[in-house]
Amino acid sequence: MSIVTLVSAKGSPGVTTLALSLAQAWEGAAIVADLDPVGGDIALLARTPEGRALDDSIGLVSLGAALRRGTDLDLGEHLVPTSMGVDVLLGAEGPAQAQSLGPAWPHLHTPLQRFEGTVIADGGRFTAGSPVASVLANSAANVFVARADVPGIAHMRERLVRMQRSAGIDEGPRAPTGVVLVGDARDRHGEEDVGRLLDSEGVRATVLGTVADEPKSVAMIAQGLSRRLARTEYFRSVRAVAGRLLELTGDRAQQLQEA
Repeated sequence: MSIVTLVSAKGSPGVTTLALSLAQAWEGAAIVADLDPVGGDIALLARTPEGRALDDSIGLVSLGAALRRGTDLDLGEHLVPTSMGVDVLLGAEGPAQAQSLGPAWPHLHTPLQRFEGTVIADGGRFTAGSPVASVLANSAANVFVARADVPGIAHMRERLVRMQRSAGIDEGPRAPTGVVLVGDARDRHGEEDVGRLLDSEGVRATVLGTVADEPKSVAMIAQGLSRRLARTEYFRSVRAVAGRLLELTGDRAQQLQEA
C-alpha cells in the first residue's frame, strides 16, 4: 500500500541493514526492496530460512523484465524469503545489471505500491538523475540516513538543500522527508542540533532519531529477530525510529491510496 525509501548522501551509513531492521521492527506487513543503482548487498548478507544461498535469479532484474514485457505483475513472484524473517526483492549484482533495467526504472513504483503492506526500499546513494527518482516521488516518505559526525551531517545537509531548492523530493504534495542518524542513540542534543541546522537552511525534514552504531548487534539481524537482538540498544533504537517513521507516512500514504 505504501513505499518508504531510504537513501544516503555519501559513504556507507548502513542503509541496507537499517532497511532490513526496520522491516523486522515494523508494525504490520513489510518487505524490503533493494533498489540500489550500483548493486545490492542483501544476497550477500542473508540466506534462505533453510540456510541456503538466496536465488538471485529472481528479484529486481526479473521484475524489470516483467515490466518491460507488459505482463500482469505479481510482486510476490519476485520476492524471496530470508533467514531474517523478511521477504526481499533482491537487487542487481552491480551497476551494469542495474542499467539493464533501462525503461523499467520509471515504472518500478507501480508493482511496489500494490503490495498489501509497506515496502521499505533501499535506494542507495542519492545523486542527481538517480534512476530511483520515480520511486522517491511515489513514496509515502523518503528518509536520508547519515552518520552522526561532521562529514556525514554536512554531506546530508548539502544534498537536501540542493535537492529541495531544485524541485526535489519534498516539494508541494510530494513525500515528506525524514532524517535518521547513526551514532549514539542517547544523544538527543545532537538530534536537536541537526534539526536546527536544517531549519536554518530552510530544509523541510523531520529528524526521526538516532540508530545506535553497534556492529555486533547489526551482525545478528541475519539470523532473524531473536530475543537477544530485541534487547540490544541497536534494535530498541530501530523500533523507536520505526514508530516515528510510521507517523510521518500517515497523510502521504492516504493521499497515494486515494490518487
